[in-house]
Amino acid sequence: MESDIELLVKKYALQNAVKYGKAPQQGAVMGKLMGEHPELRQRAKEISPLIGTFLKDIASGTP
Repeated sequence: MESDIELLVKKYALQNAVKYGKAPQQGAVMGKLMGEHPELRQRAKEISPLIGTFLKDIASGTP
């Protein structure tokens, strides 16, 4: 089962991809996540690789 953080990453990444019509950038997804959930800022080093992995999946067409 996916964690809440993974679900948030996927949500913001997919929203960004739909809004701009291309694969999202890691900084944009991280910024949105940290802006909406400032309590996660202390876990940024843990979250960043999750974002990168999911963005690679989006870019390859397998989210």
